[in-house]
Amino acid sequence: MNLAPILKHTLRANEQDLFTKPRRTTTKIILPFDPDDLKLGGQSVLIGQIGYEAFLRNIYNTRAL
Repeated sequence: MNLAPILKHTLRANEQDLFTKPRRTTTKIILPFDPDDLKLGGQSVLIGQIGYEAFLRNIYNTRAL
């Protein structure tokens, strides 16, 4: 996570259903497949989205946050 870009993200209309309450912006964490070559892409998660904690537990193989 130390090499993951973290940025403010303005939610698009089709992303609103990822949250239980309406919001305009959130923080987005991008976990690159290769930190030395960002063109390869990565996985991203929006902080507070439904399933956010489960996503992080799965990525880091932990049971609880």
